[in-house]
Amino acid sequence: MNAFDLAYGSIAQLLLSGLITFVVGGPVGAFLLGVYLFVSIRIFGRHSNEAFSSLRIEDFKQWLRLRIDAAGGLTIHAIAIDRVPRRWRAAQRDGKPTIEAHDARATAPRLIDKVEVRP
Repeated sequence: MNAFDLAYGSIAQLLLSGLITFVVGGPVGAFLLGVYLFVSIRIFGRHSNEAFSSLRIEDFKQWLRLRIDAAGGLTIHAIAIDRVPRRWRAAQRDGKPTIEAHDARATAPRLIDKVEVRP
């Protein structure tokens, strides 16, 4: 079968099918993943971490800081911030312009856990 009068395997057919897959598949795939997360959290009580991370909530950020020392030891710091700054202001640091947080309700980063792995 030749859809759109394009021969199977031709460059034009491959480009068109790629374009259709990208344009239609992206939104449909995102929608289906959203429905899956909604159903899994609301009905089955599963995938709460994945569902929470997709909510685009500014606060409650966590990250890892990894450090490898000269002896080959690895130190992992788990760091969190409970409320990110919402306002910023211009500042100077070491004579260079920068910005700094100007939000009294923002919290400072805090250490959650520290793990050391020695060789």
